[in-house]
Order: sequence, then structure tokens, then C-alpha cells
Amino acid sequence: MPTSDLAGVFAPRLKQRLGRARSDATRRLAARAIHAVRRLTLVTAVSVFIAIKPIPAARPRFATKTGHAYMPQPYAGFAGELQRELALAHTGDPMLGPLVVGVEVIKDRPKKTILTAPLGDVDNHVKGPLDAATKTGRFWKDDVQIEHLFCTKRWAELGEPQGIHLTVNTLEG
Repeated sequence: MPTSDLAGVFAPRLKQRLGRARSDATRRLAARAIHAVRRLTLVTAVSVFIAIKPIPAARPRFATKTGHAYMPQPYAGFAGELQRELALAHTGDPMLGPLVVGVEVIKDRPKKTILTAPLGDVDNHVKGPLDAATKTGRFWKDDVQIEHLFCTKRWAELGEPQGIHLTVNTLEG
């Protein structure tokens, strides 16, 4: 039975973090995550790469006169474009049952930086792709189906385009 490449993508990154862990609790957490990734029995269903400049989700703003909430323009434009690209990338029927989703955010490395990973909380980076995939209605019926979520953010390798790699797998069992 074909299995997902999630373990191949995320286990090495978790091992990398494990080597840099400063506390025993962090080491135990990373070791448990590696074990969890490896024991999942998955069937790869969809894997897409969208070449787009990833933008972490912003906090909603409020109009002073009306009090209505709105998203700032850079993020709103990104979310709309991502939704259109995801709708074009996957035209199949939505998957049913429990799902395992992997999101890899790849950003261009600036010329000078001391950071080991791009700015922005990882949960804010994953919010855009998950919301866009849910709104297309082509990946899953409802995001309540997602039982496991794996996300990583990293700098692009030399010559690699920046973008978002979304992998959606059905969970066997």
C-alpha cells in the first residue's frame, strides 16, 4: 500500500530540532512527534505546490466608523490568490474521513539574516493555506476532518522557488 512522504519530509526536520533542543522536555516532545509521524498509516491522496510568496495571517482590523472587521490588504490579496491557485491545482472531489495534512512554507532567504527560519508564527503561516483549501471545497468537506497537522517553515534552497507545499492524506484505520 502506498504511504505518504510526510515522514520523509517532517522526520528529518524534527530530528534537526531535536539536536538543537535545549531542554529535556523539548527533546521528549520532538522524539514523540517523530514516533507519531512514522507510525501513521497513510495513503497519499493529494500533493500540490503553489509558487506564491507566503504571508502569515494578520490580525483583523476594525473600521472606525462602521466597526466592521476586515483583513489588511497584503494578507487579503494573498489569501484570495492562494484560494484561486489551490482551486486550479486540485479539481477532484473532496476527501472523506479523517485526514493528515502537511504544510511546508518555503520563503526566499534575505541577503543578510541571522534567523534560522522565516519570521511569523508557524500557526499563522498555516492558517492561510488551510482556510483557502477549505473555501475551495475540493480538498475536504470540512476542516474538522483534519486529525493530524504537520507544519514547517524554512528558507528556500539555492534556486528553489518560494511557495507552499500542501500534502493531504487519508488516514487508514
